[in-house]
Amino acid sequence: MRVSVLETRVVRAAEAGLPPGSAYYLVDFSVENIGRQVLDPDLFQMELRDGAGNVYPLTLSANQFANYGLPTDPLKPGETVIGSAGYLIPEQFPAEELRWTFNPLPGSDQWVQVLLPYATPTPAPTLPPAVGYAEVYLDDAFLSKDGELLIVEGEVYNPSSAPVTLEAEAIRLSSSAGPAELVSTAPLLPITIAPGDSQIIELQFRRPAADSAVLEVLGYAFEISGLGS
Repeated sequence: MRVSVLETRVVRAAEAGLPPGSAYYLVDFSVENIGRQVLDPDLFQMELRDGAGNVYPLTLSANQFANYGLPTDPLKPGETVIGSAGYLIPEQFPAEELRWTFNPLPGSDQWVQVLLPYATPTPAPTLPPAVGYAEVYLDDAFLSKDGELLIVEGEVYNPSSAPVTLEAEAIRLSSSAGPAELVSTAPLLPITIAPGDSQIIELQFRRPAADSAVLEVLGYAFEISGLGS
């Protein structure tokens, strides 16, 4: 008798409809009868054993995912048969070692044992949450009628796949005279801009005592000149 393991495959719980933490382990094998007697596949004994000594018997329900079925026809001298053996296993083994034992007859001393590969699945990496980012456009900047306020009109567009929040802390107007007070905003802050959306904003600052100032919004910077002294 000559036994060979052709391929092994793991069918995870989600694919097989099994409880979480379990899986099917499939072994494709071939058996060549090099003896003089007919072998009866119904007497084949095939078991799976892990490194801690736990034994896993054949699981017939695993056959639906197998490449081949269990051999059924008598194996005459000189013939070879290909089959699959399936086992219900835990995804996490106490010792990461699997040995497959094939015995053509109960109590026979012609058994064959093969060390099989198995890698305990590692958890899928947790992806960091998507980070939103915005594009900021400055449409207009002018002084109020009484000259006390600098009014800025613009637009914030969110081209990313995550929401963007605009808070007062993300807005700054500075000049050689120092930071200017943000008096009011329309709409009121904070606001959240959904992916793909845009928001028109109006910002009113106390007029800086300088000829020019720099407006910063969400990391974008714009120079505003012609403010007078």
